[in-house]
Amino acid sequence: MERKQVPRLQKRATKVTVLFVNRIRVTEALRLGLLAAPALSLTLGSALAAPTIQLKGRISGYEKLVPEVSTEPQRTPQTSYAWRIPWALRARFPLLVSREICVVAFPANAVKDAPALDPVLIKVTGGRTNPVTLVVTPGTRIAFKNGDPFAHDLTSAAANWSRAPLQPGGTREWSPTAPGVAEFRDEFFPSVRTFVVAEKNVAAFAFPSDKDGSFVFSLPAGDYTLKAYFGGHPVGKPMTDVKVPQRGPAELKEALVVSAESK
Repeated sequence: MERKQVPRLQKRATKVTVLFVNRIRVTEALRLGLLAAPALSLTLGSALAAPTIQLKGRISGYEKLVPEVSTEPQRTPQTSYAWRIPWALRARFPLLVSREICVVAFPANAVKDAPALDPVLIKVTGGRTNPVTLVVTPGTRIAFKNGDPFAHDLTSAAANWSRAPLQPGGTREWSPTAPGVAEFRDEFFPSVRTFVVAEKNVAAFAFPSDKDGSFVFSLPAGDYTLKAYFGGHPVGKPMTDVKVPQRGPAELKEALVVSAESK
């Protein structure tokens, strides 16, 4: 009787051990930003640990923005292509603001040494990168993951980055060491391009919805300035004196203007 129970006990113990080990692996992968966390974590990065209040807003004027990668190959309207789309048809395809525009919250009271944000995942797939523009604090860990069935040769003049093929399913990590803009691109796939902007005092970032340009922040109560970044640089008009109350949620009455004409 005892001999028959031993295998069952061993099997049960082995199952518990495997579950525990897998849980550790998943937790570590989430920490590195290599797995999908809850929905809010996919669109929001924050270095703040205080209790937070939800702040809702929206952007306007993004219809006037044109990615640089879509204008570079333009020769004539009849023969040029952008993202594998004929230039003449580009207007029929709306800008995907969820990957092209990054909305950033800066605290009114600047912090001398703002901490790094949580690790961020940049996906390289379908001949594009997602997100295209990302704004973080120096020291934030960035992971590039190749979702295509072929290698990508990401090049950059950024410090601490060496040229090496990013194999299918592979991941490479990098962190900005100082404020500035780092551009990553694949010379064989011109549409593969990402701008990582390192700014001091970034409280959080969010990506607007493709549906209506809405975005959501989770911030501690206080005063903030909101800025939109597109193509690796600020666009539109910053929104100053944004107050996050002690109790929420809160919603901005006016839209954050991001059109290039309003710089």
